Amino acid sequence: MSADEMQQFLDIFLQESSDRFDELNTDLVKLETAPSDEGVLYSILRHVHSIKGSAGMFGFDNLKRVAHRMEDLMELAHATPERVNRSIMDILFEGADILQGMFSRITEGNHSTELTHHENAFLEHLDETILHFGSGGNTLESLSQKILDEVEDLLDALEEQWDSSALRETMAQMRKFLSKTESGEQETVPDRLYLLGEQDVTGALERLQKRIAHAEHEALSDEESVRFFEDMTHVLDAADQLQLLSMADMLGEARESMKMFSQLDLDFDQLQAEYFKEIINEIMPNCQVLETHGDPVAVISAKAAAKGEIIPIAGEPATDISDSALPSLGIRKTVRIEENKIDAFLDSVGEMIILGEAFNYLEKRLSASVTGNLDLLREFRTTNSTFGTQIFALQDALMNVRRVEVRNITGSLNRLVRDTARELGKEVKFIVDGESAVVDKSMLDDLNTSIVHVVRNAIDHGLESGDERVQSGKPLAGRIELNAKNEDGFLFIEVSDDGRGINADRLRAKAVEHGLHSPESARALTDQEAIQLVFHNGVSTAQAVSDVSGRGVGMSAVAENIRKMSGSIEISSVPGKGTSITLKIPLSIMLSVIDGLVVKCSDTGFVIPIRHVVESFHPEPGQFHTVQGKGECVVLRGELHPLLRLGDYFRLPGKRINLAAENGTLEPGREGVGILVQNGNEDVCLFVDSIIDHQQVVIKKVEGLEKLPGILGGCLLGDGTIGLVLNVEDITP
Repeated sequence: MSADEMQQFLDIFLQESSDRFDELNTDLVKLETAPSDEGVLYSILRHVHSIKGSAGMFGFDNLKRVAHRMEDLMELAHATPERVNRSIMDILFEGADILQGMFSRITEGNHSTELTHHENAFLEHLDETILHFGSGGNTLESLSQKILDEVEDLLDALEEQWDSSALRETMAQMRKFLSKTESGEQETVPDRLYLLGEQDVTGALERLQKRIAHAEHEALSDEESVRFFEDMTHVLDAADQLQLLSMADMLGEARESMKMFSQLDLDFDQLQAEYFKEIINEIMPNCQVLETHGDPVAVISAKAAAKGEIIPIAGEPATDISDSALPSLGIRKTVRIEENKIDAFLDSVGEMIILGEAFNYLEKRLSASVTGNLDLLREFRTTNSTFGTQIFALQDALMNVRRVEVRNITGSLNRLVRDTARELGKEVKFIVDGESAVVDKSMLDDLNTSIVHVVRNAIDHGLESGDERVQSGKPLAGRIELNAKNEDGFLFIEVSDDGRGINADRLRAKAVEHGLHSPESARALTDQEAIQLVFHNGVSTAQAVSDVSGRGVGMSAVAENIRKMSGSIEISSVPGKGTSITLKIPLSIMLSVIDGLVVKCSDTGFVIPIRHVVESFHPEPGQFHTVQGKGECVVLRGELHPLLRLGDYFRLPGKRINLAAENGTLEPGREGVGILVQNGNEDVCLFVDSIIDHQQVVIKKVEGLEKLPGILGGCLLGDGTIGLVLNVEDITP
C-alpha cells in the first residue's frame, strides 16, 4: 500500500474514531442507568472493538492494547450485568477518556502513542479489575467443567479400587456437549442438506447466514469473525473441488480478501457482510440440495447447470440465499469529500446566483425598453426563470451536504452533565429533544462551546442542591432540557432548567459594583432588563468562584460566539421556577442567500431581509412626532412606533428632513419611504430615501464589516453596485 493510500485510510480512521468517542460516552451514560440493556452493551463493545481494530491496522499498539483490555472488561460486564456498579462505571469512563487522550495525540501528529505514567497506572488497575471481576463471573458451563475436573481427579485417586471407565466415557460425552453449548454449535439434523461435490456445507452455510444477519446490526467480535472465516474457508475449499473455471477468479479474490481482512484486523461489519453475501450467492447455484426431513436419503436435486441456476426437481423451487436465507442489508453508500472542495463549489454557485440576479436586472431593463422582438424577450424570460430555479436547487443541495445534525453536539453533553453533576454533588436528569435538527458543520465548534457554557451554568448555579430542592417541594433530581428545532432558515436551541431562577436584585448590585450602572439607574431597570446583565463580562450570580463557573466570563463568551455566527440569544427567568436560554443561529454562514428589499439612503444601497419587513408606506408630516424620552416616532393605524433614520444611524452625508414640521412640506424628490420592520419583540420604522427592488442576494463576509453594528455583510446587487445587508435585530433606535 502506497504512502498516499495509507494516509487516506488514516484520515478516515481519525474521522470515524472522533465520531465514535462521542457515541461511546453517550452509551456509557446510558449503561450507568441501565446496566442490563443489551443494545447499549453491544453498542459500546462495537465502538471499542472498532477502535482496537483500526489502531492495530496502523500500528498504534498501545492504543490497541488499552482498547483490547477495555473490550475484555465490557465482555465481562455483558456476561454479568448485575455486577456493573459505580466503580466499574468509573473505570469505563476513565478508560474512554484515556483512549480519547491517546487518539488526540495521534491527531496532533504524535504517532508513537507511548503510555504516560497515568495511563500505565490505569492499565494496571484495569487488569486488576478484570481479574477480580472475572473471578466472580462463572457461568453454568464453566462451573460444570470445574466439577468434571474435580470428579476426574477423584477418579484418578480411586482408580485401583474401582473401574471408572464407564463414568469416564460419560464425562467425555458431557465435555463434548458443554464445548458445543459454549460455542452455540449443538448438532441438529437439518431438513435440507447442501452439498458442494462430496462436501456437506449445510452447517457452515447456516452459521454464515446467522453471522451475516448479525453483522447487519453490529460488527462481529474477534471470536465470531474467526469462526466466520473458518466456515467460509470450508465452503471455499469445497467449491474448489468442483474445479469450475467460472468460479476460479471469484474464489481466488475471496481468499485474497480474507487474507487482507486478517492482516489489517478490520471489523467484520455491514460492508464485509455484503461482500461475502455476494460470494455465497455465486457459490449457492452449484450446490446439490437434498431434502431430508430428518432422514437424508432422497436426493431431489442434481448439480446446477453451467449458468449457475439450481435445477428444480419434482416442482421444488430453487433456494436462493439472497432472497430467502439472508436479509437485505440496506447499506447506504457514502462518499468522503474534503470540506474545502465543497466550499469552493459553494463559492462558484454563489457567483452564479449573483450572475442570475444580473440577468434579472437585464430582463427588467429589456422589458421596459424593448420595442422589437417580443418573442425573443419572452424566450429570454423563460430561460432566465429556469436558470434561476436550477441554480437555487443546486445551492440547496450543496447546503444540505454541509449540514450536520445537532446530535453531533448533544452526544457529548450527556457525559458533561454526568461528570459536572457528580463534581457538584447534585442529581440531574438531562433530556434532549430534536437531535435531528441541522446546522452548518463550520459552526459546530462555536455552537458546542456556547452550549457547554449554558449547560454547565445551569447545573452549577441554576439548579439548587438536593436539600434545597426537597425543602422547596421539588424532586431531588434537577431537570435540564435541551430542545432543538429548525425554523425559517434558523436553528433554535433552548436550554431550560427547573432551578432557582436568576436573582435580578443580585445582578443589579453586581452592575453597580462593576460600574455598569449607578445605584439609581440600576433600581430603574425592570427584572427582564436586569437579567440581560448576565451577558456583561465579569457579571455573575454565583456566590463563589469554582472550577465549574462563577467568574462571570461564561455567558459573555456565549453572547460573543452567537453574535460571531450572526445569531441572537434570549434569556427569561422566573424566581423559584427556573431559567430558559434560547439560541437562534442561521443554518449557514458559508453561503447565505436571502430575499431582500433593496433600498437607497444617501446614494448607499442597503438590503433589508424580507422576513423582517411588515409593510412600507409613503410618509405624511402628520404621522411623525417627537416624544419625550423616546425621540422620533411614527403613528400607524393608531399605534406608536420608534423611528430610526438609516442615514443618521450610519452617519451618512445628506440633508436631514424635518419630518415633524407642522405646516411645512417634505422636500420635493426627497420625500423618502418608511419601512416597518420586526426587531425582536418590537416593531421599528426605518426611514430611507427610496425602495429600489426586491431581489435575492448572496451575503458576503467583508473584512472589517463584522465589527460594524447593524450589518450582516455585503452583497453585489443586480446592477453591479455594492449593497450592505442589514442585521435588523442588531439595530436599535
